Amino acid sequence: MHVSNVEKKNCWDFFECGRDIFSGHPKGPVCNVSITTCHNGKNDGTNAGRYCWQMPGSICEESAIKEAGGREPRGGFSFKEERCRRCEFKELVKQEQGDAYRE
Repeated sequence: MHVSNVEKKNCWDFFECGRDIFSGHPKGPVCNVSITTCHNGKNDGTNAGRYCWQMPGSICEESAIKEAGGREPRGGFSFKEERCRRCEFKELVKQEQGDAYRE
């Protein structure tokens, strides 16, 4: 099922990290997810905001996984693959996008 009538959050909104270019006053370094325009629109997101699990070096808020102990660069794809595959935000995007989901 594709959910189209709800406001779909980008990762920075979901985690309320404040590291995006849209917040006006980022809390620390700006995460590359919010400035990577080549993925704009994927999974109905702004820039890579709903495609963050494919972005190396993104700065992720601690999620329900609770392994990292706070914000940290998520590194390369192998590091991200291990943690992002269990991320509740990625699962939300999959659910909201349904058949339109793009890995």
